[in-house]
Amino acid sequence: MEDDELREMEEALQVDWSQGREVRSKKVSVVGGGLAGLVAIRELCREGHEVVAYERGSKLDGTWVYTPETESDPLGIDPTKTVVHSSLYDSLRTNLPRHIMVVFQVVIVIGASASAIDITRDIAGVAKEVRVVVRRSEGGIIFWDKLRLSNMYFHPMNWGLPYPLAGPDKAYADGRVGFQDGTEVIADVILHCTGYKYHYPFLHTDGAVNVDDNRVGPLYKHVFPPALAPGIAFVGIPNFVITSVLFELQSKWIAGVLSERISLPSEETMMLDVEAFYSKLEASNVPKRHTHRLNDFKFELEDWLAKECGCPPIAEWRKNMFHSSLTSFIAQPETYRNELDCSEVLYEQAEQEFRQYLVPERVIDRRQ
Repeated sequence: MEDDELREMEEALQVDWSQGREVRSKKVSVVGGGLAGLVAIRELCREGHEVVAYERGSKLDGTWVYTPETESDPLGIDPTKTVVHSSLYDSLRTNLPRHIMVVFQVVIVIGASASAIDITRDIAGVAKEVRVVVRRSEGGIIFWDKLRLSNMYFHPMNWGLPYPLAGPDKAYADGRVGFQDGTEVIADVILHCTGYKYHYPFLHTDGAVNVDDNRVGPLYKHVFPPALAPGIAFVGIPNFVITSVLFELQSKWIAGVLSERISLPSEETMMLDVEAFYSKLEASNVPKRHTHRLNDFKFELEDWLAKECGCPPIAEWRKNMFHSSLTSFIAQPETYRNELDCSEVLYEQAEQEFRQYLVPERVIDRRQ
């Protein structure tokens, strides 16, 4: 793409959020150069803030950075093992953990969600055995039945161990692994597909922010700790959301609050909101570790953020396409990436919105 085309696209994306009002610029540090960090940097700069970003890796883009390296301890029991933080597949099919060589090996997969399903599907055809350790009952996970192969086995997860360590009861340096159901195997690889463990060793808040059973809190709308707002904010903690949309809206909100264009409630009001949310989760029997798993709350939060930022709510076609994709994922775990079952109307609505970001000669007919 030519330089003038890039400039034209960038100008199309620029928005004057100040709307003619005085904006107070702040010096802001962004910790992390993944997708959430990059979006935060962009929105903070657009708002007129002075931004310094910190990234411990040698490249930006977090889990989207590919590396062929794998960790030095395939069983994951050596506390001194080399840790490889990038988790992108070489095939670019997903941003879940990278493919590893498991031909004719015994692999234990701990977990039963997206990454576990992806990895199990990829390796079951070449591995000697795949032992899937699940927290929920096997019969309650519909898509596992569709993936079942003769070399796949299921084991219950040990509820007595704290999240996210629950899994095999015992693992030894020689590869022996014992399960709660009494089975013992010699494993070559143990893969922990248990999601993210929130951990902020660099953050010292004297108890204002804690991580308890993977709940980061208290956080108002999963972003601001009431006692420290707006001085500290978190982007990208919720999961089971449309990530890119959420990151952008959270970042716009933070940028607007810092410039005093958007006001936060009082500390007391924010705490009451957090406590009400926790009570709602408890009443619905949602475990504490799933505090940030929004599920049915995803669009409620994103629409709320959009309103606070003065943006339109999430387009209905996005919501419908999300639900359509989820339905396909459950019904067709083997092929859902290739056979997205969306109506022609949804495609047309999506195309119409994205056309505004493209220079005319670059618009491509998807049906060609």
